[in-house]
Amino acid sequence: MTMKKLLPVFVVAAILSLTSSVSAGNYVFEKDMSIGSSNVDVAELQTLLINQGFDIPSVSSNATPKGYFGEQTKRAVEKFQASVGVASTGYVGPLTRAKLNNESQEMSFKITSPRGGENWKRGSTETILWNAPAFVRATYGHIILAPVAPACPQGYVCQPNVSYVIAQNISVDQHLYNWRVGDFISNLGGTPPSDGVYTIQICQNGTSTVCATSRPFTISSNTAIKSPVIDRLDAPVELSVDQLGTWVVHASDPQNTSLSYMVTWGDEPVSLPTLLRTSAANPTPQPFVQTSTFTHSYEKAGVYKIVFTVRNASGLITQTSTTVNVRTSEKPVSVRLTSPNGGEQWVLKSTPQISWVPTNATTTTKLDLYLNTSLCVTTQSDTADVTSPSLTILPPRDCTYRAAILDKNVAVSTIYNWIVGTDIDNKPIPKGNYKIEVCLAGTSKCDQSDDYFSIVDSVQ
Repeated sequence: MTMKKLLPVFVVAAILSLTSSVSAGNYVFEKDMSIGSSNVDVAELQTLLINQGFDIPSVSSNATPKGYFGEQTKRAVEKFQASVGVASTGYVGPLTRAKLNNESQEMSFKITSPRGGENWKRGSTETILWNAPAFVRATYGHIILAPVAPACPQGYVCQPNVSYVIAQNISVDQHLYNWRVGDFISNLGGTPPSDGVYTIQICQNGTSTVCATSRPFTISSNTAIKSPVIDRLDAPVELSVDQLGTWVVHASDPQNTSLSYMVTWGDEPVSLPTLLRTSAANPTPQPFVQTSTFTHSYEKAGVYKIVFTVRNASGLITQTSTTVNVRTSEKPVSVRLTSPNGGEQWVLKSTPQISWVPTNATTTTKLDLYLNTSLCVTTQSDTADVTSPSLTILPPRDCTYRAAILDKNVAVSTIYNWIVGTDIDNKPIPKGNYKIEVCLAGTSKCDQSDDYFSIVDSVQ
């Protein structure tokens, strides 16, 4: 009989993306923004605009991550500006920021206590505080105590998380609730909450979406235990798409216990933390710094918020966050000539196809086409064919030189039909042995035929 692995759900660290689903999180906008801006301010701006009904389709559909100010964001800003009596320029300056900050304050449904990181002693009385926006005032709600636990690893059967109702039918307008820590009205099993890490959630009655969620805090029977300390975070500021970044967390624990580290990268399909590793405790009696190194790469450009959570053996946590600007990687553009590639005989005035294969090209990529020849010939007749008074002969050590320009700024996706024996000005080119050279327009990034082809009067 095969036994299933059972992983008890115990509080390990904090869920790291706990903001209201209805607001931009009481954010204060302090920077001007316009087309091309790329930062956390832009991400918060986009959140507020979408919540206000000024849609940004590529962002709201998750086609692109938040954080880049493009044309769609500019149009949404213009509509917002028109709605609040500011000139519709699409530029977020001081006047627009003042209006945004007012809207952010009004839109915020936010728990202000616990703020996150507190260690509330079981049996003590603590005050839960919140701000309520206009659209949820004069309503009633309920308060829930929810344990924080990581996602269930694949291949395990995990016990369900048990939440506790600690207050029902309270007026949202009262903005506070005095709670005797550990008391509750109901839960699934009737067992009181154990020591560990929790969040407070306040939801409007009749809905599970209009809610405010606190940052994680700790319930403990012994408040003398102190939280871990994050001494330093070494983090990259910018990365390219698919570039592997490295983050190093330096943390210490006053109790000198081992520390567990968790991280959310900001690009998870579901906002759940990932337990990465637990460090070993140092046997010395004094607190010491434990470091943990993480690596990650991003598939899409954007500004991402990364949150690290450090937890000690007592269940107390500390968090720190950083942002990284992920830019589109610059992949080199190149072109490879495929025909003619050597040995062909092309008849004067015929129209064979010059063809090539581009790499990483776009619709705006253009090419220049050239005809190269050589003075390294073996017969007198060949010499007569390629000799021209107007051509500049290179030193003997380089037998190939450019005989003619065939065309300029040719679309990269085209197969070029060349009238054999004519240049860009329809001037004649004598029969002889040549190579075609194709270059990225205006650059020296070129490729040419591997060997010579011939321009002839007729195919022999």
